[in-house]
Amino acid sequence: MIRFNSVSPFYFLEYKTQNGQWITPPQPPIPSVLNDIWAFKAYGNNKVLLVDGSSNLWHFNGTSWQSLGNWRQGGHTYEIDIDNYGNIWVGGIGGVAKRDVQTGNWQRYRVTNSSQIDYWVRDLSIDNQGNVWMTGNAGPGVGGFQKFDGTRWIGFNNENYGLGYPFPFPTDNTDAIYFRPSNGTVIINPMYGYLHSWNGSNYTSLNYPLDISKGIVEDSQSRLWSLGNYFNLHYYSNNTWTSVPFSGWGANIQKDPTRPGTIWACSGNQVLRTDGSYSFTRYNTSFPELNPQSDLLTTVAPDLNGIAWVGSNKGLFKLNANDGTYQFYSPSNSQIPGDNISPLLVTPDGRLWFSNFQSTTTSTYGLCWFDGTNFGIIQQQQTGGLPHAQIYDLEVKNIQDGYELWISCASRGIAVLTVTGTIIPVELSSFSASVFWNKVTLNWSTVTEINNSGFNIERSIIPNSNAMGDLFWESIGFVKGKGTSTETHSYSFIDNDLDIGKYQYRLKQIDMDGSIKYYYLTETIEIMSPDIFELHQNYPNPFNPTTKIRYSIPASPKSSPKERTLNEVRLKVYDILGNEIATLVDEQKEAGYYEVEFSTGSFGDATQLASGVYFYRLQAGNFIQTKKMLLLR
Repeated sequence: MIRFNSVSPFYFLEYKTQNGQWITPPQPPIPSVLNDIWAFKAYGNNKVLLVDGSSNLWHFNGTSWQSLGNWRQGGHTYEIDIDNYGNIWVGGIGGVAKRDVQTGNWQRYRVTNSSQIDYWVRDLSIDNQGNVWMTGNAGPGVGGFQKFDGTRWIGFNNENYGLGYPFPFPTDNTDAIYFRPSNGTVIINPMYGYLHSWNGSNYTSLNYPLDISKGIVEDSQSRLWSLGNYFNLHYYSNNTWTSVPFSGWGANIQKDPTRPGTIWACSGNQVLRTDGSYSFTRYNTSFPELNPQSDLLTTVAPDLNGIAWVGSNKGLFKLNANDGTYQFYSPSNSQIPGDNISPLLVTPDGRLWFSNFQSTTTSTYGLCWFDGTNFGIIQQQQTGGLPHAQIYDLEVKNIQDGYELWISCASRGIAVLTVTGTIIPVELSSFSASVFWNKVTLNWSTVTEINNSGFNIERSIIPNSNAMGDLFWESIGFVKGKGTSTETHSYSFIDNDLDIGKYQYRLKQIDMDGSIKYYYLTETIEIMSPDIFELHQNYPNPFNPTTKIRYSIPASPKSSPKERTLNEVRLKVYDILGNEIATLVDEQKEAGYYEVEFSTGSFGDATQLASGVYFYRLQAGNFIQTKKMLLLR
């Protein structure tokens, strides 16, 4: 306790023992016992912790006082405690700090490195590990964005105190953020700060020509798209930005889930489906239901197979880009809960999610949905529910037996809606491809399977022309499923002997009852022309009785990419004495990858070939290469 004395020093600390005796210990080295003790903790046997008005920590061990350092500059410390491990915790203006008992170092925890930094979250993105990335504003000069891994917050700002990463941009916040699947980087648009990529350790400018991005997305050909503020749409490929004609103030942009290399973009005046060359577009003037003098489009949410949901201040359009037809839903012809409709997302169960904020036909605002038959609404409820019906962004995260919707609500931060009981026959956790020579290996994994008969593997050749047309999908194989399972299963399929060109792949998942669902590979696969002549080692080697020999023929360096060039190619087999045993190839060949089989039973009396070393030689123009192989009988 603090005791008053009639003579100086007027105030001093005392403590009372268990037998009732008052003890006056050595006084702490602070200017005033009365005015300079901001936080105090007595513990153990005659031990004390206190923090003075300058945020210095002092410890009394029963005999003397010692300094444990300063946890931050300034005053106003309100709490102090010690945990079971001996670590000391203090709290006050400026957050909380922990003094490590082993190192004596202080670690500060503030909203900038341990929580959601801002309630005004303009944009969200979820990476392939399920981490949630979000924009935010931690205050003047702090700025940045954040990552949430389900347990811990990681801040990208200049006050992360060693628990995050810097934000080296002269602004307070980030306006747009996007996780890029093709290379694992995070793309950000600091306010008026152009576009930059973060690779886990460094920021790199993408030399985006505009200082504002209204949305970022990557198409299935790994091109990055950005929707500008006004009359601006660009895609980024080979370190170059290409402009695509677009009108109006940018509202949102999303990837087309079906057509390769294609996105949808929306403004108040126009909705556009494009890959940079092909385009399908409609304007607010295209719909008789809208008054072009006063009515505007809002946002677009792409669905499968060329369908997109387009919002307006009069209702919802289901637009078919294949033939230009559409259906219109309004309060006058359906049960849609409002007229000011902003489509947000189509989830794996086929449900459209949208906002009806500021509708004039209802005062009940919220997050709405449409399953193709029925409409529904989750009303705004600031306590224990949807905190705000004005929704900036909506992202989906698949979970067991359903999915989560991560919702950025204006001035209310992040809300998460869990939707369970949705029967998704097969939930894929990954679908990827690798290329070796002219062979493509597809790999995919499932988290759950319900009545899964299997997967048809389908391939489409992407034409060189920019004509739209529907892609022709060819079935190239079938992989049997696991029926019903809640365990993770991995599958693979190899597509061999492909010609030079670009390909798209998809899985046609088939239920036991015959119903189907498509899963598209997000990247376009390209089989490139060989760069050099090359003769590969035969396999197997040694062999008996059959082996395979691979070789590649490059295009002529003087020919254009579209020009068909031929090379005189000879591939022959010789014994160790130089006698010709067999001619495997003797013809003109285009550039490409080839494989030929040599069998000991295919050439006359070759069945009498003795065990030993043989040579095979490739001659194509001025290129000659010889390799040896071993026959073991």
